[in-house]
Amino acid sequence: MSEYYKPSIEELHVEQEYEFRNKGTYPNWIALKGRTHEDYYLTLINYFNNEYRIKYLDEQDVLDLGWEKIRDNYYSKPPFDLNLHSTKGLITLGNQEWEPICLYIKSKYDLQRQMKFLGIPLPKNTIYD
Repeated sequence: MSEYYKPSIEELHVEQEYEFRNKGTYPNWIALKGRTHEDYYLTLINYFNNEYRIKYLDEQDVLDLGWEKIRDNYYSKPPFDLNLHSTKGLITLGNQEWEPICLYIKSKYDLQRQMKFLGIPLPKNTIYD
């Protein structure tokens, strides 16, 4: 399976990390992070003229968000635990107070949003700090 997926236009957001290319003008993939609403609008305007891809959530993304590796595919951010499954985008989150939940989280951006929603502390310099 590819390390990237083609996002729908609804999946592109301010602060989303993605890559794009235009086979005619920019044949190589160019990494971007839409930091402003202007960047986001330019992406939307050019969505159908360019190719876009987003990297699937991986171990480095999990570590960047402050999780500590316990063993293969298992991470901890007390009191929470995370299991990064081999199926791209599938994770299990849990803690001592509630049953583990299985979630489909495709990208680092999606994990940050879910962490914010669940009250899991985020490191500085993330989209919600």
